[in-house]
Amino acid sequence: MKTFAKPPEFIHDSSTRPGRIHFGPLNCWTNDPAGLVYCDGLYHMFFQVNPGGTSWGNIHWGHTVSRDLVNWQMRPLAITPHPELGLAFTGSVVVDSENSSGLFPERRDGFVAFLTTASPVPGQDRYTQTQSIAYSRDRGETWQWHSDNPVIPDQSARDFRDPKVFRDEERSRWCAVISRGQSVSFYASVNLLEWWHLSTSDLPAVPDVCECPDLIRMDYRGGYVWVLFYSVSHDSRGLGSGVRYQLGSFDGVRFVPDVPRKQGERVFDVGFDHYALQSWYGLPDSDGPVTISWANNSAYAHDLPAVYRGVNGMMTVPRLLELAETETGLTLVQRPAIVLDEAADTRMPALDCGSGCLQFLPTDSGPFYVMLRGGSEQVSYLQIEISCYNGFYLDIHLDFNAGEISARRTAPKLDTPEMDSRHLMPSPARPVECLVLMDRGIVELFLNGGTAAATYQIFDEGTPVELKVKSPGAPGTIEVTACRVEQPKRSIKKEV
Repeated sequence: MKTFAKPPEFIHDSSTRPGRIHFGPLNCWTNDPAGLVYCDGLYHMFFQVNPGGTSWGNIHWGHTVSRDLVNWQMRPLAITPHPELGLAFTGSVVVDSENSSGLFPERRDGFVAFLTTASPVPGQDRYTQTQSIAYSRDRGETWQWHSDNPVIPDQSARDFRDPKVFRDEERSRWCAVISRGQSVSFYASVNLLEWWHLSTSDLPAVPDVCECPDLIRMDYRGGYVWVLFYSVSHDSRGLGSGVRYQLGSFDGVRFVPDVPRKQGERVFDVGFDHYALQSWYGLPDSDGPVTISWANNSAYAHDLPAVYRGVNGMMTVPRLLELAETETGLTLVQRPAIVLDEAADTRMPALDCGSGCLQFLPTDSGPFYVMLRGGSEQVSYLQIEISCYNGFYLDIHLDFNAGEISARRTAPKLDTPEMDSRHLMPSPARPVECLVLMDRGIVELFLNGGTAAATYQIFDEGTPVELKVKSPGAPGTIEVTACRVEQPKRSIKKEV
């Protein structure tokens, strides 16, 4: 049986950014979450990491744990490249509580990782991409390769990767969804070791390749709705990359969307920096799904100067998902899965929407939040400007009459492209509500109770950040609540 070499101790408790609410280890490259699992009160997050540098390559699995989704404790490197099959690409982790794999004869909490192992094909522009198994008998601290890897061989395709495993309780078996070019393929297994192909589904509006699929079953009105997530590496609107989703049904063999294919593209996050979404396995159904994503964009991720915040790659805040009927139909609603305590807020004077402009300069770049609430249903327009002393500028416009959000970002001193986007909001609700959540190097917006969200990196290079809020052209007032985000003392779930 092959085992991992002793992993280098490159990360430790003090290697994450202190006092921040967005996870990101220091002095290394980080990308996709690659295995999220909840077990006995701990949120485990595995993730893609290059322990030897701040650019992509030499991909391993890192490991971190938390009780509140804010304060993370780094663990030793989890999975190192396979000696024959190659790098440890993205995948997922499940708890084999019934020992269906036979790998845990004396335990009921064995972790099984199902991941892509990849190595370059000589003379070709692709990797061999096989799906392999690794397992842990000590809740992710140490790992072993399964002796008969790969469990799914290479398909001679340019893109075949990122398996997400989930439990199909109705049929007492495991299922996996794997990206395959512009489509996703479904597989099934009874023991996590032997897999057979079920079906393949094409996806709408994927100009190049989809990655990091996830399929989640959500309770809704006494039944279930299945949500299929996938990331596109090149956005159909020319914006680089992002996460899309479809609502539909899953019969154990294939996923059927609830709308025709040509209408099926739904944008999960309309910002520039949201990719590779994955949900936590093992959460109680009553808690609802919780997801996290890589806060970056493949169009320029490799060109970002790591020195501007001591890290190249971080995650969004975890998000709690719900389903709700809106003016545009059934929609995913998302909100931060962390504690935001308005009891400790600092209320600012009301902003006159006809002429006023709120402006303040935090002592550092976060974390803090600003809640903007319309005091009148006539409030129709908000402008949020974020700027730094190094010339960085992010200009966000929320037009509630048109139901539209647009954004423009420039960073003239950095080698990053100017970004410009325009999206429809799923539900232009009234009165206006916008939560602005800011941290070092990132801002996330949640509009109208989470019916729309947007994530943007801030290239502050450690300089102070200035935030302006304007609401011209309409009578009424905007109530502004500003509060520093305190480190939570409890989990968002029940105490453990």
